[in-house]
Amino acid sequence: VIWGSDYPHPEGCWPKTAEKMLVSLGGLPESDLEQIFWKSAAAVYDLDLPALNKIAAKIGPRKNWLATAQAAE
Repeated sequence: VIWGSDYPHPEGCWPKTAEKMLVSLGGLPESDLEQIFWKSAAAVYDLDLPALNKIAAKIGPRKNWLATAQAAE
């Protein structure tokens, strides 16, 4: 599984991306979230992780946001 955001297309999850992420992924273990958000894509696409980590540090979301969040009931 790889999470992707197709901003700004409303047929996807935008403009409620954060809420949809919380419902779908909130509370998952951090190791699962890492796999979904970057490890799978990095393996498939042979990505430059140091370069991408610099960007991710600036634009987020923060690594622990979903791991510590509880999904809406």
